[in-house]
Amino acid sequence: MLIKIVSPASIALLLLLIDDYLWGLQFVVIYAVVIIPFNIKKLKHGILLTVLLSMVMCFLVLLFSMGITSGLWYLISEILPLGIKSNSQFLNISANDFSALIAIGIISPILMFYGYRFIFKWERTRNSKYFLIIPIVILMCFGFSGVFMDNDKVIPFYWQLIMLVITQLTFYQKELIFLIKKAD
Repeated sequence: MLIKIVSPASIALLLLLIDDYLWGLQFVVIYAVVIIPFNIKKLKHGILLTVLLSMVMCFLVLLFSMGITSGLWYLISEILPLGIKSNSQFLNISANDFSALIAIGIISPILMFYGYRFIFKWERTRNSKYFLIIPIVILMCFGFSGVFMDNDKVIPFYWQLIMLVITQLTFYQKELIFLIKKAD
């Protein structure tokens, strides 16, 4: 069980260590493809359709999270009279970095969590909401600590590691709970 949870993240990180390929889109493609072999029994569709849907969904999540954040940023900086500009600071983070952190740390995990419900079978339990909150909290803590702001190439590593492990935990939460109860 532990191998199914940790392996996708490990493989994704190894693939991300290869220098830039696929014109920088490897971050999206790796996530979309690596998760499938470890969840064959949880697919709602055939393998090829799932690969296609997963890749499309990952690209849509990327575009939507950037679009939503850009829209919010435009609303806050241009329409509302708050006087916030790109050189403003929020908790020692520039406004531009803060808006990127919102896209990376809040919007994309929410979109991924709900998007994969249409591609994979998993039953929601009362613990499901925690699997949505955990990556948001971790990613925001990394962001506010400045980890993401030092190097743009660090973001995909942390994001993929956190999101793949949490996605796998979400997929296998019933099995994990069963194993924990069985061990008691």
